[in-house]
Amino acid sequence: MSCHQFFYSFTIVRLSFNFQDYKIKQCKLAFGRGLLVAVAQLLFYTALVDLELATVSALRQTNAIFIVLITVVFYGEKVRAWRWGAVIIGYGGAIWIMQPGSNVFIWTAALPVGAAIFYAASTVTLRSFDKSISSGIIYFYSSIAAALGAIILASGTTDFSTIQSKSDLFLIFSMSLCGGFGVVFLMYAFRQAPASMLAPFSYFGILAAFGLGWVIFDELPLDKLFPGVILITLSGLTILWREERNKV
Repeated sequence: MSCHQFFYSFTIVRLSFNFQDYKIKQCKLAFGRGLLVAVAQLLFYTALVDLELATVSALRQTNAIFIVLITVVFYGEKVRAWRWGAVIIGYGGAIWIMQPGSNVFIWTAALPVGAAIFYAASTVTLRSFDKSISSGIIYFYSSIAAALGAIILASGTTDFSTIQSKSDLFLIFSMSLCGGFGVVFLMYAFRQAPASMLAPFSYFGILAAFGLGWVIFDELPLDKLFPGVILITLSGLTILWREERNKV
């Protein structure tokens, strides 16, 4: 799917930029970001084998917590009590959903959290790019690395299997198309609008995943999600609210 997303990213960038715009000084950083995305995608899609769509989506939203931790470690950002409290609450929500140590815990429950860590790292790296570099070009370079990284990771961790039917091929292309354009739209949005305005739409993904999982796969993991999902959502929104308030 990462390879298909690379094709779409090339199409998007080719329609928007000239070839001389492809040369950037921070190509290594862009490639590194792509590798982070490849690992995150591997963990995320592997988790979907054993976990409900809504559960994976909820744990994926812990990336806001890890963004705070990564910026503290690598950027020396100062975090006050409000955000530390939000981090602890969000972590507690993730633990509540995962239920480690109980008889219902499965190791794949840790995979969405691992994906959130790598997605958070890929998000934080955007701070290191020059403002003059467009979001489309960053996505193009990242997609190349993500596609190559996905091929390497897949060849070393799974057996190759051919696409069995036209419906499977259609689903894979549809996923890639939606994912590719979705990432580009998000990158443009976060560069143009305050994060606090966009965050609620991100958490709407949990509701969408819950609805789709219920309608399509007959999944209704209410006992797993609540109240952990509420804590994760509250944590992420609090972190973004405090970040925007500190900018004022």
